[in-house]
Amino acid sequence: MTFNPKAIPLQEFKLLPENLEGLHVLEFGNKGNKNGLYRNDYVSAGVASYHCVDINGQDGAIPVDLRSESAADQIREASGMDSFDLITNFGMSEHIPVQRTFYKCIHELADVGTRIVHWTPAARKFREHGNQGSIWHAEENFFDALSFHNEYTIERKSEIYDKRILNTRLRIDEKTDFVWNEDFDSLFWYNELWLKSPWGEHYRRTKDKRVFETIE
Repeated sequence: MTFNPKAIPLQEFKLLPENLEGLHVLEFGNKGNKNGLYRNDYVSAGVASYHCVDINGQDGAIPVDLRSESAADQIREASGMDSFDLITNFGMSEHIPVQRTFYKCIHELADVGTRIVHWTPAARKFREHGNQGSIWHAEENFFDALSFHNEYTIERKSEIYDKRILNTRLRIDEKTDFVWNEDFDSLFWYNELWLKSPWGEHYRRTKDKRVFETIE
């Protein structure tokens, strides 16, 4: 099926499976731009279902705090879906204070055959994105390490786009228990500029270190 997206930028669209028709899609972030919502492109491409997750609850997003250990269960309950064929992280992960719970949530919502697309700032790159609340930027070898310990197949190896965006596409061939190696936390760079964002200003004002803790 030939499809030309209106809202999804071409460089992101190229990371998606060639044929989206009939897929059940979960998008992290209610993504959109001046050309419209990503949702509309997926629907036009013939997906079987589309859901997105964003704590702001806008544009029909499921409002879930992704620091939660039960995030996957909350998404299942709200969407009526046990798992998804395609899960996308186009610029969402870097905004979550707890990286482990975010990647755990994705793993738990994937099944054999699921493809997972990641598009996130690379460590020490795209520093100015901190002003929009970007906290954690992944080291270039993070997705290789994550894939090794969780037995993901790397369909598109990790690459740096525009000298600042780390991207990859992974596939689940065998469902295993999620593994977060003790060294994974060291594979993220902390962007202090996030403190200038509205969320960061609240953190500075309240000194509430629970921002970086998991919740039930």
